[in-house]
Amino acid sequence: MPENNSVENGRCDNINPCGYCQATKSLRLYPTQSIFGDNFRINRYLSCNAVFPAPRPTPKQLEIAYDDSYYGQGQQKFTTYIETVLDWFRQGRARRVGRYVKPPVKVLDIGCGNWLHLDPPRHLFFIGAADLISKMKDFGFVLAKQRHLSLEQNPFGFQQSLLNCVLSKRDVLFESLKNNDTYTKQHSRFSILLQKLFYVVTFGLFVLLAAIEASLKKGGTIEMIFKKQNS
Repeated sequence: MPENNSVENGRCDNINPCGYCQATKSLRLYPTQSIFGDNFRINRYLSCNAVFPAPRPTPKQLEIAYDDSYYGQGQQKFTTYIETVLDWFRQGRARRVGRYVKPPVKVLDIGCGNWLHLDPPRHLFFIGAADLISKMKDFGFVLAKQRHLSLEQNPFGFQQSLLNCVLSKRDVLFESLKNNDTYTKQHSRFSILLQKLFYVVTFGLFVLLAAIEASLKKGGTIEMIFKKQNS
C-alpha cells in the first residue's frame, strides 16, 4: 500500500508517477466507480495540479474498457440519429479550427472516443485550463480561442449524472445510445424508454443550465484552440 500522509482536509498518496510531470505525491479528492464496478479515487498531483484516477488502471481493466462494446456496432459507435448529431458537432469544430489555418486545409478530428467527462478507467489524467495554456506556451503555442459552452457534452453530462444518482448502474442511458445490450440488459425496455424521454423532455432545461455555467466559465467542458506563435 502507498504511504499516506495528512494534507489539509484530504490525504496525500505517494503512488505511480504523473504522466504529465512525473511527480508522485497527490491529494485525494473524492471516490468514483467505473461502469464495470471498479473503485477509483480522483486525485490531484500537488506539483502540477493534474487530476487522475487512482490507483492507475491495470492492463486488464483497460482491456475490458476497450472491448468491442466500447466501439459500437459496425462502422458507427452510436445509433444513426446520434451519429448524425455528432457529425454536425464535429463539422462545427473543424470549421472553428479551420479559421486559424491557411487554406486549403483538412482537419482530422481524432477525439477520445467518449462523450463523458471522468469516465474511469479510460481518461487517465486531466489538466486545468491555466496549466494547459502555460504548458502549450512552453511548446511555442498561444491560445487563439477558448469556449466554455459545449452543447455536445455539458447538457448530457448533467442528465446522465442525475440518472446515475438514482439508478443501480451508471451510464445506462449512454450505453443504450450505443446499443450496448449486454450492459443495459438488467433494465427493462420501459426503463430505457423512460430514460430517453427524460433526456428529450429536460434537454432544453439543461442547455439553459449549461449556458449559465459557461457564462461563469464553470462549464464541464472547455474547448481551446492553440496556434503556433508567429504563424
